[in-house]
Amino acid sequence: MTSIDAYGISSPTEHPELTPEELGRRTLRLLDGLKSMDELTVDQVSARTGIPLKYAPKGKVYAFTVQEPDSPWYYGVNYREGLEGKLLELEYAYVGDARPKGAPLCGLSVDGLVRKLKADGYSLWIDVDELGQALAYYFERSPLKVRVVPAASVPNEKTGAYHMCVSQLMITSAD
Repeated sequence: MTSIDAYGISSPTEHPELTPEELGRRTLRLLDGLKSMDELTVDQVSARTGIPLKYAPKGKVYAFTVQEPDSPWYYGVNYREGLEGKLLELEYAYVGDARPKGAPLCGLSVDGLVRKLKADGYSLWIDVDELGQALAYYFERSPLKVRVVPAASVPNEKTGAYHMCVSQLMITSAD
């Protein structure tokens, strides 16, 4: 990475254009035309998405994180290169062990991702628990794999219908 700035958690006012929804859109944009994870470097990820990744030495990862004000919720992107390949992760999460009250931070919906990735030629399979509830959605278009972990369902503000939010989205090479 060419930047010498150190990693630090940002506030929404530092990057007002990088809302939870926009960070999701920019991360998904990375998949457009991507043939292999081998094509990506941290500089290319930053250039193609406009996400200002900085090196976080403790995690040995390039990251961008926004902490919501007066809330345990945060969202961000991590990019890692290692012995097991390259990984890009989008995360909507919270600080602490107990899930905060109220609606989760919902930058992307699982339904929207399923539609987009299937239209882009990805095959889908769902990992379910013993009750048949989805633990993760896996999409593959060789040599890429996308893993989506759902979060809680929230009502759509316009329609009132519920949709499942994304907690985590990971892009890796298919095994």
